Amino acid sequence: MTTREQITNELARLCAINTAAVRGEARLIEYGLDSLRSLELVIALEERFDLELPDELIAHVRTVDDMVALIERRLA
Repeated sequence: MTTREQITNELARLCAINTAAVRGEARLIEYGLDSLRSLELVIALEERFDLELPDELIAHVRTVDDMVALIERRLA
């Protein structure tokens, strides 16, 4: 499973939406991610990918594509 697919699955699970509805250019807030759900997403992704996502980097994430790029950079 690709990084994008894993992120999409987590986002869909947390927001109770279908994975097919997740678009890369969409802002995370469009899926109902408030501050609490955003924190839950970050924690879930840190566990899934076994890495740390510092707050100063997360602060710049606005879209699904941003999150994919951040995690792929951290994994490289």
